[in-house]
Amino acid sequence: MGIIFHITNKNEYEKVQKTGSYKHISLDKEGFIHCSQHYQVCEVADFIFKNQKDLILLAIDEAKCKHEIKYEGPSWNTFPHIYGELNTDAVVRTFDFNASQEGFYFPTEALDLVVQQLSQEPNGPLYKLSKHYDAMNGSVGKDIDFYVRYAKQKNGSVLDLACGSGRFSIPIAKSGLNVSGLDLSKTMLALAKEKADKENLKIDFRLGDIRMFNFGKKFDFIFCGFNSSQHLHEEKEYRSFLESVKEHLNQDGLFAFDVFNPSISMLNRKASDKFLVSKYKDPEDGQEIEVWEYPSYNSAKQLSSFDFHYIKNGVLLFEEKFSLRNYFPLEMDILLRNNGFDIIQKFGGYDDGPFRPESMKQIFICKPY
Repeated sequence: MGIIFHITNKNEYEKVQKTGSYKHISLDKEGFIHCSQHYQVCEVADFIFKNQKDLILLAIDEAKCKHEIKYEGPSWNTFPHIYGELNTDAVVRTFDFNASQEGFYFPTEALDLVVQQLSQEPNGPLYKLSKHYDAMNGSVGKDIDFYVRYAKQKNGSVLDLACGSGRFSIPIAKSGLNVSGLDLSKTMLALAKEKADKENLKIDFRLGDIRMFNFGKKFDFIFCGFNSSQHLHEEKEYRSFLESVKEHLNQDGLFAFDVFNPSISMLNRKASDKFLVSKYKDPEDGQEIEVWEYPSYNSAKQLSSFDFHYIKNGVLLFEEKFSLRNYFPLEMDILLRNNGFDIIQKFGGYDDGPFRPESMKQIFICKPY
């Protein structure tokens, strides 16, 4: 449950506020009221509301809506639809909604509202117990060396997207570069800040959503490591992510990120099977924790879902569930090209080896065109 948005005429909405119920013409014609997620709003407005004045943007708390909300539309870009009249007490904020010469712009206060709401949603245990995340994934690795190396080569300001506990941000800052980081997890950011303070590092860690963000400045090197962008499941989410990246890159800036190269054999694993994928020491008592994976795959949505069981002394310590979107090689190449990026290099590993069919990773170095 989060914040969704509806665009309407300011005067029309003011008339119905006293009644406590808002009804749009689409309810009679289509059976629902059209709404958008934050990263969809401006594209919808530019298409439907061009040159219209006196518009207002309603910020709606899904949890307070009396009628059912369904996410519908093409699989690559689903929209929230309210199947009934909108009770106005579900509208938590309203914003004047205006267009510039370039088109409509999303109010900064509305984005802050969304981020605060999203950050309140329950994270899985691994992200709440952030020290377990660090203990399992380590503070050294080929991926860390890779991003540190490319950040130093660019030798400018750096933005770490989905920065988590600072696994990349901190070693890059230790190399002498000016680093900023963005993440939606308050607990992960708290751990990142704690670690940075111990190293006497000044890193601009901010709470935010990689699908839409505004630092108010540009960077020389932006990256998103550790497969983090695969948490974006729909094409429009990814497109909004790339648009935000491009808006924050200097003219000669570079963008780097990594995703898995989907393996058919891995995708075809049985959901009933389990796999030991990791072992690490409990940060509290030093005892060994085993991580067992129970996978499943939705081929229609290209989603790999994972149910991870964290076992200590034969007992389930906690469970973590999430899904990653699989982006196939040509699909990602086209997505980047269609959204303003040229691929300078595409690697199959963190040693700068070329991408091959059998590569486990797709690692991109891009520049905007």
